[in-house]
Amino acid sequence: MRAVQPADLAALGFYALLTSVVLWPLLTAMTTSVPHSIRDPGFQATVLENVTRRLLSLDLVHIFDGYFFYPAHLTLAMADDQIGLQVLALPLHLMGADALLVLNLLTVLSFAVTAVCGDLLGRYVTGSRIGGLVVGTAFAFASFRIEHVIHLQLLQSWTVALAFLGLEMTLRETSRRGALIWAFAIVAAATTSLNYLLLLVLTQPLYVAIRLVLARDRHDVVAHLRALIRPGVVAGAISLVLLVPYVVLRLEGYSRSSTDTFQFSARLNDYLTPAADSLALHRLFTAQRPATGIDERELFPGAVVLLFMLAGIAFALIRRDWGRIRDATPWLVMGAISVLFSLGPYLWPNAAHAPANQAGLLPLPYHWLALPLFLESLRSPARFGLIVLLVVAVLGAIAVVRLMEHVPRGSRRMVAVLALALALGVDYSASVPVQAVAWGARLPATYAWLKAQPAGPVVELPAAGDFVSYEMMASTVDGHPRLTGWSGFLPHGFVAIRKVVTSANLDAWLASARKFGATYVFVHGDMVDPTVVASLHAARDAGTLVLAEASGTDEVYRFAK
Repeated sequence: MRAVQPADLAALGFYALLTSVVLWPLLTAMTTSVPHSIRDPGFQATVLENVTRRLLSLDLVHIFDGYFFYPAHLTLAMADDQIGLQVLALPLHLMGADALLVLNLLTVLSFAVTAVCGDLLGRYVTGSRIGGLVVGTAFAFASFRIEHVIHLQLLQSWTVALAFLGLEMTLRETSRRGALIWAFAIVAAATTSLNYLLLLVLTQPLYVAIRLVLARDRHDVVAHLRALIRPGVVAGAISLVLLVPYVVLRLEGYSRSSTDTFQFSARLNDYLTPAADSLALHRLFTAQRPATGIDERELFPGAVVLLFMLAGIAFALIRRDWGRIRDATPWLVMGAISVLFSLGPYLWPNAAHAPANQAGLLPLPYHWLALPLFLESLRSPARFGLIVLLVVAVLGAIAVVRLMEHVPRGSRRMVAVLALALALGVDYSASVPVQAVAWGARLPATYAWLKAQPAGPVVELPAAGDFVSYEMMASTVDGHPRLTGWSGFLPHGFVAIRKVVTSANLDAWLASARKFGATYVFVHGDMVDPTVVASLHAARDAGTLVLAEASGTDEVYRFAK
């Protein structure tokens, strides 16, 4: 095994420095804030805690049943359950970390792990420490990940880099270590982000097929690929077991239409759209801000790697270096097809609203292949942009390494490496903002009171909007299941619960909550219309509700018997 070199430690230090720059606002408020907004992070924190709670109680039969949208089943399978992250989340919980701290620690750690996995892939493909630095930086700190910092499952993109590393090692070596790494990455993707599992299932066979077509000795490639069979069967079996709840939900009618992909499909100019939080390129973002789907459509891979990739391809074509062109072709084809699929089922206009009908739109391959390739489970076609990012990073790194070969060793090369690191640092510098949340000592006292009460489902107001995500995360403190919540889908019948409640529909909403089995009605008075609070007081005075606790503007009621 190769010993750790000073250059390796320098690369790790660079990743740590860049992580600190990007996440500094979060690093200084790990116990009181979430990245960007409570919307998705609160949900992710709740999912992690719910799975931890099931594991600690050994309730494996209901492990996919979250403690929200009670009493609906398989609610964790309406998004990514992230069971694989319990390797870290459960020990952190046992050490006293609450749901918010666990979420933030895993968010920060994802940048380091992704950088290291990208580094390993880049170093293996290029055979150079510099190549590793380029891929590690570009893959971990690109716009795609900065804008998905609110989606913990999508921050696990290290699984994609690791899967391609294992595949490359299998294709080049006779040992089985590559196959084992590949199988581990597949299982890791299946247990953290099914979107990434789907991307790997679709793109890696394409990559292998092109490698096979272009290979000088196809029998040798096939012989190497046989090493994937046994680990692949094991990884496939584990993945299929984890997919069962998702298949059940699909059979129950939980699916998406092509129109649902409108705001989550890429447009070609999105590949030149940097992160809104970029320190160096935010003005470019402002100039071409996407009309919709902002969290999904900032796909710029980075100026340095993109320019080096284009220059490397142009140079190889001019020199007619067919060997280098052949080596780059599998990556280029996979990247081009990923760009095409990222555009979604139609060539959507970059408008604020979806067209009234699709009759006049140009259909794309995604449209016909959505059903056979299970693309309906991928809400956002733009997530194919991650594969494009990987392709640009790898080919850009190859071009950088070849250029560095012409720089004399010694002080000149050192200066060149430092200049490259500076360019990468500026290119990928960003500052992710945070949102402070009422947590810890600032958590409303009503949740502490609720924790001490007998078990019983809770329904909260407001029942819709981003604040519901905070309510979900706060439920991890008191431990009571919630009728309210939100996820990738709304359980059948829960439209009566998850809605904007007004004084006009309050009685019907309370009747639905009682029908679903609610014991407590928790109202955040400062977050709902005053007329709703007045109507609740009227229901209390009429004997329908019994006030059980009041603290500030928070009130908790029980249904009268």
